[in-house]
Amino acid sequence: MAPEHTYHMAGTYNGKFTITDQFGNSWSTTFTIYVYDWDLTGDEGTHVSFTNRCYRLAVEPSQGVGIVRWGVGGDMPFPEAQVGVCKGFNKANQAVTLILDNRTGRLFRIGVKDINQDKVGSYGQGVDINSMIRLKGHTGINGEEDMVEHVESHIHMKPVEENTDFPDNHRTNLKMFANDNTLTPVSKLQNVAKYRDIIFGAKVEAKELKLQAEMTTSMFKITRIRQLLNNISKATPDLIGGIRTENDYQRLFRGMDLWLSRDSKKPIMNRATGSDLTGNYDSLITGPDGKSNTALSFLGADVLSVELSQVSLPSTLSFWIGDMTTVGDIFNFETPTDNYIIRIVQPGTTSIRLTNDGAWTQDVQLAWTGSGWIMLTISSDSSNLYVYENGVLKGIIPIPAFLTTYGGTVNMIGTTVASLFDIRRIPRQVISDALAWYYDDVVNNSGSGGLLPVMR
Repeated sequence: MAPEHTYHMAGTYNGKFTITDQFGNSWSTTFTIYVYDWDLTGDEGTHVSFTNRCYRLAVEPSQGVGIVRWGVGGDMPFPEAQVGVCKGFNKANQAVTLILDNRTGRLFRIGVKDINQDKVGSYGQGVDINSMIRLKGHTGINGEEDMVEHVESHIHMKPVEENTDFPDNHRTNLKMFANDNTLTPVSKLQNVAKYRDIIFGAKVEAKELKLQAEMTTSMFKITRIRQLLNNISKATPDLIGGIRTENDYQRLFRGMDLWLSRDSKKPIMNRATGSDLTGNYDSLITGPDGKSNTALSFLGADVLSVELSQVSLPSTLSFWIGDMTTVGDIFNFETPTDNYIIRIVQPGTTSIRLTNDGAWTQDVQLAWTGSGWIMLTISSDSSNLYVYENGVLKGIIPIPAFLTTYGGTVNMIGTTVASLFDIRRIPRQVISDALAWYYDDVVNNSGSGGLLPVMR
C-alpha cells in the first residue's frame, strides 16, 4: 500500500488516514503536511548563498558578448539553481526578474542594463541618467546686420533596443540660446512626453542661435535632427537702396583729423595726416582689443602734442582710457578765447570734467572706477555736448559760449598716469547707435575681441 499525492502549491495541509477491514472495522489517524517553496534553513544552514560576483548571459549587444559580469560590490544574493527566481513583465512588455535577499526579505530587480542607470547603491540600484546635446550654433554670415531666424527644429528618436518602448518617465526639453548666452534660453519647450518626432516651432531671431536638447533618461537613439533657419537682413534702407548698417555707421567716422590707432611700428603717427606727434609716452601695452602693443601708457610726465585746426561744432572726440592711477588732464585744446580741457577727477566718484579752468566747469559721473578700459566720447550738435561711456549716454551739457571752435596745440596726457587707445577727432556728430556698434566690435567681436573697425 503506497498512496501518493502531488501538491502544486505551498501551504499547510491537514490529512486523515483510515484503514477498514473486511468485517467493517476501521481505524483512523490525522496528520499535518507542510509544503514550502524552498527550505530557508536546514542542518547545514542557509540554502541561499551570497557572492560579490554575478554573471549573466548577454542576449543583446548592449549587454556585452557571451557570459558577462553584472554589478559590482559585495553580498549579491545568488539563489541556488533549484530555488529559481520570480519573473514578470512591465508595461512595456519587458522582462522583469526579481531575487530575494532572505536576510531582509527585500526583493531586488536584476537584468537592468548598465547603460541606463547610474551605479549608486550596493546592488547597482540607481536613477536614470539625464542626457543632453547642444548643436553647433548657426550665425549670420554677411555682417553684423544679418540675423538668423529659427523657424522649426525636429529631433527624431527611438528606443535604445529594438521591439521595446521608451520608459514611462522619458521626457524631452528643448531650449534655444542666443549669441554668447548659454545659461538663459530665449525660448524653451519643456516636458514633452511624445516621442519619436519632437517638434520645436518657436520663432526666434539673433546673431547666433544654438539648440539644446535635454532628455530625462538615456534609453534612446537620435536618428535624425532637422532644422529650418532663415538668414534675415537688418540693413538700413535709404533713397538709393539698402545700406548695410555697419557701412552706415562707418560713414559717421570718416574724415578724421586725429587718429592714433594700434600701429606698433609707428605708434605716434597721426594716421589721418601721416605726420608724427611730438613728445613722449612711456611704453606700448595691450589694448582693450586684446592685442599686444596697441595702446600707449603714460606716467604723468609724458606728454604728446599735435597741431590741429580749429573745428566748428558739431564734432566728436572719442578715445579709450585704462588703468588710471593718478587723475589729471587728458586733453588740453586751445580755443580762440580760452583753453578747453578734458580732465578726469575723483572727488569720491570718478567723473569726466569739461572745463576752461575759468568760469565754466561741468562734471559727468562715470561708472568706471579707474581700473580696466572704458571708451569715452564727447559728441556735440549745435546746442549740447553729449558724454558717452562705452557707448552709453551719461550726461548732456549745454555748449558754453566760449566753445565755438576747438583745436590748436593739443597736449595729451599731461599730469595723468593712465593709458590711451584709438584716439579720434571727427568733424561731425556720431550717434549713440554707431558708438555702441564700435564699442562692441572692439571688445566683443564674436565673443573674443580684437576687431578694430575699418572706417571707410
